[in-house]
Amino acid sequence: MPYNNNNNRMVIENNTATVSLAKTPENTSLHSENEEIRRRYILGLVSLSSLFLVGMYIFFLDGIKNLISEQGYTTIPSVMVILVGFTIVSLVLRWSKLTLQDCGLTLHHWQKQVFRGITWAIPTVILFVIIKWICIAYGNLPYRLFDPTVPYLTANKFHVYHYLTFLAIYALFCPFQEFIIRGFMQTLLRDFFVGGYVIRAGMAILISNIVFGATHAHISVAFGLVAMSFGLLWGIQYEKHKSLLSVIVSHMFAGICIEFLLGFSYII
Repeated sequence: MPYNNNNNRMVIENNTATVSLAKTPENTSLHSENEEIRRRYILGLVSLSSLFLVGMYIFFLDGIKNLISEQGYTTIPSVMVILVGFTIVSLVLRWSKLTLQDCGLTLHHWQKQVFRGITWAIPTVILFVIIKWICIAYGNLPYRLFDPTVPYLTANKFHVYHYLTFLAIYALFCPFQEFIIRGFMQTLLRDFFVGGYVIRAGMAILISNIVFGATHAHISVAFGLVAMSFGLLWGIQYEKHKSLLSVIVSHMFAGICIEFLLGFSYII
């Protein structure tokens, strides 16, 4: 086949023109405007879904508390709150065309992320062991240091089935909580705010964890504040490693140790 230098030159010139056209200030400005519109649209969805979730939570708060007083457990009402929140977030993700990777959910280097999650959780567990020991030693509390059986006693009989069931439910729904607060809300808020990265990330961590703490208030105000303090730590962890898996493992490990081995929640 004969070599046509003119045709090849024409193709090169057309490609060059296309590249030059893509880099014009007008196209750059248009791309920036479209990206800004997309960010504001996503933030609008985040804001509306967050307001709806918090509003529904407040509206049904008395009913949730009554359910807790009747059953004696907080797990089932907490699961109901998580499921409603996850449903709303799933719909928002579908409308916004965001992917799971956009929300930090990936199995890339999963072994390293699991190790990091446990490493981040261990100091927190040790801290709560020390706090409970101080409460028992100096507060004259009638509890043992490691005693998770108290919430699962009926007529002084420990129900192993209830204990293991609620432990499994807790472990199962930790990923849902982290996906809603860290993967969804914190990620989108951080990408929306303007300014330096530290300011944007800090604002996103604070606001998302106010919601995280508030949605635990049906257990007790003190428990909500403890949950918020945990959430701030996990928010920093998420920003550092950009992996939701690491935070999920940390949440699950710390929660199981503190609640189901140490038995800390019934003293706050």
